[in-house]
Amino acid sequence: MNLGTLLPTVAHCGNGARSYMGRAGVDPHQWYTHGALTELRANTNSRGVAAFTVVPLLALVGRFRWQRKTNKRFGFAGGKTLRRNTPSGRSEDKFCSSRGFDPLQWRLHSEPTRYVTEIGGLITGRTTRRVFPAVLAVTIFSSLVERYHYLQQQDKSLPHFELPVLPFELTAPLLGLLLVFRTDKSYDRYLDVSEAMWTVSGKLRDLFRGLLTNTADESPRATKDVSRACDLIVSFHSWLFKWYFNYNEEEDRSRHETATQKMNILLGRQEQSYLAPTHFQLAISQEINKVPNLNEQQRQGLDFLLVDVTAALTTCDRIIRMPIPLGYTRSTVRFLWVWLSLLPFALVGTVEELTSAKVLLPEDQFEIPIMTFLVALTFLSLEDVAVQIEQPFDVQRFQFRKLADFFEEEASELRQMAKCPRSSTSSTNREPGLERRRFW
Repeated sequence: MNLGTLLPTVAHCGNGARSYMGRAGVDPHQWYTHGALTELRANTNSRGVAAFTVVPLLALVGRFRWQRKTNKRFGFAGGKTLRRNTPSGRSEDKFCSSRGFDPLQWRLHSEPTRYVTEIGGLITGRTTRRVFPAVLAVTIFSSLVERYHYLQQQDKSLPHFELPVLPFELTAPLLGLLLVFRTDKSYDRYLDVSEAMWTVSGKLRDLFRGLLTNTADESPRATKDVSRACDLIVSFHSWLFKWYFNYNEEEDRSRHETATQKMNILLGRQEQSYLAPTHFQLAISQEINKVPNLNEQQRQGLDFLLVDVTAALTTCDRIIRMPIPLGYTRSTVRFLWVWLSLLPFALVGTVEELTSAKVLLPEDQFEIPIMTFLVALTFLSLEDVAVQIEQPFDVQRFQFRKLADFFEEEASELRQMAKCPRSSTSSTNREPGLERRRFW
């Protein structure tokens, strides 16, 4: 083999993953392309796997419409931003509606009535809407297969197309395992992001509290000594949870740019400069070094909190920039698409023995499309759920925004408490048992 022709081929293998490695925190264009339903059709069409079906035509139409909508969405051709088929996260947001624990949401979540109330999601659910074009394409194709089988029964000169059921029975468990592994890995990413973001929020709370309370001589801290550092911590938390990891094309682009400019001004940088978490962490570290009345051990303890924040943010950066290997994802989609496209050819010989007396009745022409529709809806929905939770910041964006608001409220309350420290003399002059009566 000519080495000169081999090297470009090998170098091209990582181009798909390389497109996720932009410098910005989240590239919504790339993740939307990764999760768009039209990619299911485009991936199949790009290799010509099901060229004998109507799928290539649908893929071309879907790709054209997707490209036109993408150009409008990202300003290449103008137009209003719109994204209808991305994970909303509204249902998860209900569990984070207030700062206190809400047992009502968990009780509603586990009610036995969910078996009835969730049935409507089969029609109106967001996942169903995302996979419906592909499910409809497979269903229409199965109707054409059944119709052709009817015509072949009437005219024996037509070629007979029928597949045995055994290959589908053998490959169905493999297909199920592929989808289960894909969903499991996506959930691992979802769990890692949740743990990392909550760790960031918790560590920044500890850092905020430590600045307000730690002193070398155990005297009350003057809030003005740490006012600048506290402002940076609150701004850092809000920027991370609202903009850096949580930016998507639904948001007004000008709002994102305005927020970045304000943060740069707060850090004393040029408004149009690129903003990264390390810039905030450096500014916070500099302010900690300026805080008076701190011993070396206390400064190191505060610095270790920033180290933990860096480790958690590294996990988030890794997940947002490195999707599940694209070869695995695309191979699963292509195999699923081929499997569903060939399924009607196996069903025509197993549903029933069609006779000339029965195939003439229109009501007997819907068994294969119905079965294909149900199988396709099940498999494609499971695959699409894995794609949705693979990008956890999109699913949890409303929860993260609520956490940022809660953090700002708590920071304001902690500052107010630090300004009015409880004196030791006031507690000694109170009546005995007063504190006991208060708690009881």
